[in-house]
Amino acid sequence: MNIWGKLIGGATGFAIGGPIGGLLGTLAGHAIDSKINPKYINVKNNYESIVFTAGVIALSAKMAKADGQVTKEEILTFRKFVQIPKENIDEVSKLWELAKETTEGYELYARQIYNSFKNESEILVKILDLLFEIAKSDGIIKSEELNYLQMVSKIFNLDERTFRQLFAQHKSEGNPYDILGVKSTDDFEEIQRAWKQMVKNNHPDKLIGKGMPIEFINTANHRLATINSAFEEIKNLNKL
Repeated sequence: MNIWGKLIGGATGFAIGGPIGGLLGTLAGHAIDSKINPKYINVKNNYESIVFTAGVIALSAKMAKADGQVTKEEILTFRKFVQIPKENIDEVSKLWELAKETTEGYELYARQIYNSFKNESEILVKILDLLFEIAKSDGIIKSEELNYLQMVSKIFNLDERTFRQLFAQHKSEGNPYDILGVKSTDDFEEIQRAWKQMVKNNHPDKLIGKGMPIEFINTANHRLATINSAFEEIKNLNKL
């Protein structure tokens, strides 16, 4: 069964618990006490994949509404980076709408995601990366959206350097040194080590092994391409 079938299953909300479980329960037509967090009876990676997917949808919906309106471009960007089978589009759209309109604050969703992935910072970075994609999809990252992204980053316990790297990656003319989190004065060998570590941390196979569903592979590949492009630009500059 793909991640969407697991996500939409009626018992999933009870298994997940917390605000994300409550959201899934609402989708399935059940009332779930968000204070209840029963042990998930399936494998750990299955639990994490569902938290990742539902959490991304919830934070994406909240992100899209951060500036007061959800645009067609923001929805299309989500669809671009997330592989949703045609037969599941209606359910995922309903989940998006529920998350957008829920009275639960985005902070609660972000904290539940953090508690699931606090030892897997690469996954948290990947979620924030997708939120950046949605924020910039209508042409510019507005101040309200940037504040939202900064708050999510803080809840995820990501450092300021990581946030600056992500911000640089999503600027139309991002500085390649900022993208890799290095300085133009650093030795090339040091820059190369930083690049290799980022490639390792952002390889799709590694992220999937840590709980990111395969349906999100497009966004993982996109980030990896940005990292490699930045390194190639720096490498060419060092040949001059």
